[in-house]
Amino acid sequence: MSPKSKNLSLRHYANLYGCSHSLIATIKKEGIDLDDETLVRPRISSNLVKNQPVFSAGNIPAENTESGLRAVIDRLRDAELNSYKDYIENLKNNPSNAPVSLKIWHSIIDQLRKLETENPKIEEENHDSINRKEMAQVLGDLFQNLRLDLDSLPRKIAYLTQGKNKIEIERITEKETNRIIDSLYACEFLKI
Repeated sequence: MSPKSKNLSLRHYANLYGCSHSLIATIKKEGIDLDDETLVRPRISSNLVKNQPVFSAGNIPAENTESGLRAVIDRLRDAELNSYKDYIENLKNNPSNAPVSLKIWHSIIDQLRKLETENPKIEEENHDSINRKEMAQVLGDLFQNLRLDLDSLPRKIAYLTQGKNKIEIERITEKETNRIIDSLYACEFLKI
């Protein structure tokens, strides 16, 4: 151990390396020179990796396979809650891992807040967009009905205008033509 490290507190090294006071005390007891970052950093990393939770069949997070921004935000909310619980658990039972848990928790919070801030803008833009498959289905139905209406229009007008005068024929023709045009304007994609 260097003479310099004898004069500095363990708290100083814990702050310097971003780990717990107890981990620095353990490293010091192992005889590692606290001033030699090339020895201390790998030792801290090995401790963090060793203490990371391992997923087993019993504690794998529920699989959320939904896609889209809303599903991502929901998964991120779940991850934030779980990382908070990990942090509290580490504070109680394994204080040396608490700084890492806190850092993970804060990182997830930052990601979540950023997405939640951007989400209303994105949802508003998505609200104005059109689902292509839905539009194709609606327009397909619309065109098919238009074709049927236009194909049957001459026969229908001929039937409805039998024995009528010129003014009544024009009124019936206009009424039937307007009915077809109104069905086009009734398309949900034309409503704003």
